[in-house]
Amino acid sequence: MRVFMYFSTLCASAEDLEGEGESTLPLRLDDTGGTEEINEISGADPFVCTTQAIADIVILVDGSWSIGRLNFRLVRMFLENLVSAFSVGIDQTRIGLAQYSGDPRIEWHLNAFTTKDAVLDAVKNLPYKGGNTLTGLALTYILENSFKPESGSRSGVPKVGILITDGKSQDDVIPPAQSLRDAGIELFAIGVKNADENELRAIASEPDNTHVYNVADFSVMSSIIEGLTQIVCERVEEQDKEIKGESTGQETQGAPQDLVTSEVTARSFRVSWSHAPGSVEKYRVVFYPATQGGRPEEAVVDGTENSVVLRYLNSLTEYQLAVFAVYTSSASEALRGSETTLALPMVNGLELYDVTHNTMRARWSGVQGISGYMVLYAPLTNDQASDEKEMKVSDAVTDLQLEDLTPATEYTVTVYAMYGEEASDPMSSQQTTLPLSPPKNLVFSEVDHNSAKLSWEAASRKVTGYRIMYVKTDGLKTDEVDVGPVTSWTLNDLKSATEYEVAIFGIYDEGQSEALSGSFTTDPVPEPLDLQASEVTAESFRVSWGHSAPGIVLYKLTWAPYDGGDTKEVSMGSTH
Repeated sequence: MRVFMYFSTLCASAEDLEGEGESTLPLRLDDTGGTEEINEISGADPFVCTTQAIADIVILVDGSWSIGRLNFRLVRMFLENLVSAFSVGIDQTRIGLAQYSGDPRIEWHLNAFTTKDAVLDAVKNLPYKGGNTLTGLALTYILENSFKPESGSRSGVPKVGILITDGKSQDDVIPPAQSLRDAGIELFAIGVKNADENELRAIASEPDNTHVYNVADFSVMSSIIEGLTQIVCERVEEQDKEIKGESTGQETQGAPQDLVTSEVTARSFRVSWSHAPGSVEKYRVVFYPATQGGRPEEAVVDGTENSVVLRYLNSLTEYQLAVFAVYTSSASEALRGSETTLALPMVNGLELYDVTHNTMRARWSGVQGISGYMVLYAPLTNDQASDEKEMKVSDAVTDLQLEDLTPATEYTVTVYAMYGEEASDPMSSQQTTLPLSPPKNLVFSEVDHNSAKLSWEAASRKVTGYRIMYVKTDGLKTDEVDVGPVTSWTLNDLKSATEYEVAIFGIYDEGQSEALSGSFTTDPVPEPLDLQASEVTAESFRVSWGHSAPGIVLYKLTWAPYDGGDTKEVSMGSTH
């Protein structure tokens, strides 16, 4: 017989752990420094199961925080009394144990120990795990891992499960419990303290009056041990007779064969198998992600069916599969396999077109069966990575305009097909926005010794003005002037007979365009007009002349004897 013992609790705070279970049961130190329960029934001999039927006992202990360390000692004592009631040995009753909170783990398998003393030592040294309570996941884990030939489980042996819980499970226990019962495991449920009695009844086999227990505290668990072990012992013997009776009948039992997967998509695939022998009531197909730690799910079909489509799966995910044939009072070994779903259909044919300095359009081929599209676009340069923008559109949109882009910048545009909250692989493309339009056709006119007129064609209707920068060809200082949206400007106060380089930029809200460049050379200062001498004497004469150009601020006059001698000069303002 396979006996399954199961302990489940709810989470508790650190404050709960400090005092929970303290002094709830009289304890005394034994010679080794440990504690043992004082038997409240003086002189009562413990019950011993004397049936010749053997059992495989798998104990699943919930080590979650709400039990508390002191109460966990009482759980160990309860387990010692339970183990002591049976004849334990490699050829007799076998006992394995797993512990769980948020995740289950095997403490030892059915074939790990060959004597009762070894099992009792393991129970006494059972560590307290701690954590949350996910009972449904743990029940499935035991079904999948403990009741297997490689774990020491024997064919033709009755199956029994015993649940001990002090609260309500944090996940659904009904389907996993049903799976255990479908596999021929008879379940008992024991509630302690604040256990949910409706949940106990939903887990336990019928009838409730012999399979459901409820006690007020861990300290009085010992009061039910004798009645529990008697009932378990009786059911071991009864099931042993039933199994032996079935084995002499005509019904043949076995596992399904030839697992095949087909019709694989991103969200589903079909599982098929060859029928198991005998009268199969139904088939259970258990499936779960191989590497993501997901909860096992199952699909159940009638025994006349030999395939089922598993739906609502994750894309590009490997799933482990187990198919069980369920008979009237037992379930077969699993037919196992695996399959990997496909990637979600993705966008293709992405094209970026109608590019301007601050916009571009994106279009792509539509994808069937999606909920919409997500479009991400960002400058390709690393220092602008934080400028990524996101747009979500319906499944009917396959062409849209991207706006507020930076001129002369390469962008990466990525489109995802969305399936609810899940996204396909991306389709990406790159395109560079156009630079801002510069002015055109620079012309220099009306150039004289200290000024020049610049003329150009307008850059764009969106230009807000122009920036003119000019510098002497051999100079270091650059002069700059900002003007409005005009198409000509005169530069003044230039140096005569000098070459100048000029650059004109269009100014936009988005920034500055590339430069329109050119150069010119100012004229020399023109000579004075109509030079005349008058009022000549032996020692002096007057010189007069006409102004040759506006803007002259100084004249320099030099003179010397015609037949040789010293040259003299004088400088004077233009008003003289």
